[in-house]
Amino acid sequence: MTRMVRAGLVLVAAGKGERLNARIPKVWMEVAGKPLLVHSLERFHAAPWIGRIALVVGRSWIRPAKALVT
Repeated sequence: MTRMVRAGLVLVAAGKGERLNARIPKVWMEVAGKPLLVHSLERFHAAPWIGRIALVVGRSWIRPAKALVT
């Protein structure tokens, strides 16, 4: 029987959205009713080969990020 190796993931979502001339970072913009960041987190969370996810966000986005993952 083979054992699946599970990896850790560091998801860096600390951009500022400057190239889009946006008021908010791109990962917080909604796509299909939820922030792009949520789409990414859902996909990675469902992957059987990922054991842990570390989310990195800009300082002013720490509270909203905590609200997403708790």
